Amino acid sequence: MRIIFAGTPEDAVFVLEALADSNHEVCAVLTQPDRPKGRGRKSAPPPVKEFALKRGIPVLQPGKVNSPETLAEIEKISPDVAVIAFYGRIIGAKLLAVPEHGWLNVHPSLLPKYRGPSPVPSAILGGDEETGVTIIKLDAEMDHGPVLLQMNLPIGENENAGELLTHLAKIGAEMTLHALDLVGSGEAGFTPQRHEVATFTTTFTKQKGMVNWSAGNLHNFVRAMTPWPGAHAKLHVNATKNDVDLIISRTKISAESTSAKVAPGTIVALFPEGILVEDGRGETLITSVKPSGKKEMPAKDFANGYRVRVGDRFT
Repeated sequence: MRIIFAGTPEDAVFVLEALADSNHEVCAVLTQPDRPKGRGRKSAPPPVKEFALKRGIPVLQPGKVNSPETLAEIEKISPDVAVIAFYGRIIGAKLLAVPEHGWLNVHPSLLPKYRGPSPVPSAILGGDEETGVTIIKLDAEMDHGPVLLQMNLPIGENENAGELLTHLAKIGAEMTLHALDLVGSGEAGFTPQRHEVATFTTTFTKQKGMVNWSAGNLHNFVRAMTPWPGAHAKLHVNATKNDVDLIISRTKISAESTSAKVAPGTIVALFPEGILVEDGRGETLITSVKPSGKKEMPAKDFANGYRVRVGDRFT
């Protein structure tokens, strides 16, 4: 079949690569415009564009995906089906109607749970033990269309949002090929979602990454906020009277326990493996941090270099 693929970030490349290596024809790629990146803020192409150009696949980068110009270009391409994975834009009704077999969306959750822009971190933040990938046929509402395929996946105890998304994207790539086989053979069966039990997610902003030390479950919070927007915190170091801004990048559920009666955010012990802190519901071991303006480092090295002591407190 002739396919148009819509996607933008690195994880979308897993799906595009599977399509490009299949017996289907990827006749065009739809991706977001180049953006400034890095310290120099030079314009850089999204990963999907880089991959497409290496494979000689035509690339479309409209500023407004639902513009008449974009519609005309896609109508000219005349794809049999469209596949969308992590594109980051809403496809309007006119575009949805172009491919004969519609648009297949690779969504990293067990729909109808966690519709919207942040299903993976939301599942981790919610303490879910499993998530999955759902392939639906897009309709006019967000993540609302009928289900073609769905696969469950356990969430690793220490897996962060970035790692889990990559895992799901790889699974989604395999599922996409199966979905296309079903569509092409006329054997695809679509099941309506149970809309009455749907849950919705919101965009994760930098402000949402500020650690609330009274909320509890620091481990899930750090995993959910990694790599974006990062779990931001401020530590007051009594020895130097300095406040240190940092991102907590790795934690573990602690096998140690001090049973200390201290305020949330207080450091209760220092171990070779990291910094043990009271998080409002128990004690969590911080194993890796990234101080502002510095590279990520083991929490032990941070504690030694910044003269961190038991009793210092995150504010």
